[in-house]
Amino acid sequence: MSEAVVIVENLTRVEKLADKLKEFLNFCGPISKLTIHKSEGKETNYAVVTFTSGSAARTAILMNNTPFEGSTVTVKAAPAGFVVPEADDEDQRPPVAAPVETASPLSGPEAIFELVLKQGAELTNAALEQAKALDQQHQISATIGALTEQAVQQAQAKFTEIDNELHITTKVTELTQQIEGTVSAITEQATALEQQYKIKETADGVFAATGVALTGLATEATKIAEQISEDPKVKEGIAALDAFSKEAEQTVAQAVGAAMAAAPTTAPTTQ
Repeated sequence: MSEAVVIVENLTRVEKLADKLKEFLNFCGPISKLTIHKSEGKETNYAVVTFTSGSAARTAILMNNTPFEGSTVTVKAAPAGFVVPEADDEDQRPPVAAPVETASPLSGPEAIFELVLKQGAELTNAALEQAKALDQQHQISATIGALTEQAVQQAQAKFTEIDNELHITTKVTELTQQIEGTVSAITEQATALEQQYKIKETADGVFAATGVALTGLATEATKIAEQISEDPKVKEGIAALDAFSKEAEQTVAQAVGAAMAAAPTTAPTTQ
């Protein structure tokens, strides 16, 4: 099957060329046959390599124009109907030493990866240049830009038309103002309630503190009076203090009642 056959050209006639070439191509896939032949009118050789699968041959073709034993080899698919040679050509020429490499060229998988990256970059650049030329020729970008601007203008005009008909902007503005007014009213009511309830709490605190203080004073005064004597003036002072205590309790109670009457029992609801 010719799809599994590749021809490798421009091979330097080094010793053990077949073994070295098999090692060079072996990672592409299993090789079932490899023969070496003389290149007509050249000092180089070429090889016919048969892989066990077409995919292995296609992988080997990726190594076209890669360095091998001092030369850059050409790897190509065998033409349709190609007849694979049975054996190597007879070659009486002595092997030659591979040229000294001035650098360490990549080979094997590394060469394929480098080549694929290079070809990918070249294809990308070519595609970009072709796209630019096509764009300049047909004014694609300019046309798209104009169409986009036109579409935006049409959309804005359509919205303005609908807005004028349905008064969307006006309704949204009014609704926003209503919401802001409602929030403001709730805030004011909450502030008023807070102040009222704080008045109640303060009144309750004053009432309790006053009652405790006055009761304590009256009790202490009674004890002192009992301890000192039955002096009428002391009794009069105690009676005056007790009367003041009761009057103060009534004043606080009236303040608390007024605060409770002014404060609503439940928080107001808003529509």
